[in-house]
This record gives sequence, structure tokens and C-alpha cells, in this order.
Amino acid sequence: MMALSVLIASLGLMADNASVVIGAMLVAPFMAPLIGVGLALSQGNLALMKRSALATAAGLAVGLSLSFVLGLLVPLDELPLEALSRGDPDIVDMAIASPSQNQSSASQLRRHCFRLWHVLESCWKMGIY
Repeated sequence: MMALSVLIASLGLMADNASVVIGAMLVAPFMAPLIGVGLALSQGNLALMKRSALATAAGLAVGLSLSFVLGLLVPLDELPLEALSRGDPDIVDMAIASPSQNQSSASQLRRHCFRLWHVLESCWKMGIY
């Protein structure tokens, strides 16, 4: 899946097509290892951190290698605007990324608080709390 995602994203960048690049992000199997790293950090779970970091590093190595080879095979006279804009983030890009991360954190927190509430409720009903 990573190879297909890299192929789609690289060709989308070469064709200067943002929707193809977004489609490649949907194909990429990168979300689970990254969530695993975040979860391992928050829980202090070293085994999960090692597995997730290894999967993330392997995916990154595969992605960089394949995109490098594809870039050598398909030479371009000049870089498309889409590729240039990816390499020059500004404050608007940060403003977009920040609420997205906050929403992710809030959804994780809500789920854990909901579980905690059920544990406390069960303890109260049993007369422990």
C-alpha cells in the first residue's frame, strides 16, 4: 500500500494535481503507526513505541526510496507549483494544522473520559467509591 501511495502522490505532484496528492494520502497506511507512537508516548508503553516507531521508519524509508527512484526516472524541466508550495509552508499552513491536531486530541480525550466515567459509575454502584 505504501508503494502505491508513493506512486500516486509522486505522479500527482508531477502532474500539478492537488486532488491526486490528497487521494494518495487516503491510500497511505501511515496513520496507524503514527497514532501508535502518540499513544505509546501518552501511556509510557515502550513496546508499543518500538513497534510503532519501527513501522513509521520503515514506511518513511520505503516512501523516500520509491519517490527518489521515480523522480530519477521521470525528469522534469521545472518543478510544478504544487510541489513548490509543499516545500514552503507559512503561517496559514500552521493555522490549518493546529485545529486539526486539537480536534484529534479532543476526540481521544473524550473517549478516555467516557471510559473513566463508566469505571467510576460501576465502582459507585458496587459501593467501592
